[in-house]
Amino acid sequence: MTTEEKILVAAREEFQQAGFGGARMQKIADRAGINKASLHYYYRNKEKLFQQVLQKDILRLMIPVSMVLRDPSLSLEQRIRTFVKTTTQLFMDQPNLLLFIMQELNRAPERLLNLVRDILKEHGLNDDESRTFRGQLEEGVKNGTLKPVDPEQYIASVLGMCMFPYAARSLVMELLEKDKEAYQNFLEQRQEELITLCRRMIFRSDEPED
Repeated sequence: MTTEEKILVAAREEFQQAGFGGARMQKIADRAGINKASLHYYYRNKEKLFQQVLQKDILRLMIPVSMVLRDPSLSLEQRIRTFVKTTTQLFMDQPNLLLFIMQELNRAPERLLNLVRDILKEHGLNDDESRTFRGQLEEGVKNGTLKPVDPEQYIASVLGMCMFPYAARSLVMELLEKDKEAYQNFLEQRQEELITLCRRMIFRSDEPED
């Protein structure tokens, strides 16, 4: 990795563990294996470095999720499966990412939301598509092929089920009496279980749709 890449990796680890307020530039420099002067050469202050890390993390989360929700080539069955797998795999690969973003939503919600809007706009993800996730749900409910569910409530429920085991990791581990290894296995098995639950909430048949 280049020095700048090492800095961003180190900064991500520090910010995700300590939050913006608790993170220290010296610790980031130590993690990156450079001195503090070199760190300030690339990033003049903690705020600029934080914004760079946050933007990359938002991209890592929002781009694949938005693409899954808006890709017009996906059937509703494919969309549910891909959305669940993409989201949960991301949180498994980046176990501190969700908590980091939630902390920033509490600390500075407007800044984070504005950043998300700017990123989506920059990558052309605010354009309306005729076959979005919500559009397919509304169409299915209207023509009777899906159970009568509120599309907004359904999307919120799917998001909650995908996020909760990662956002409340320690609590769920305690309630289920699982150590880290057992909980990791639980999360991996949960992907297919969650897909089944999401299907049963809306499809009238247990048979997968094309």
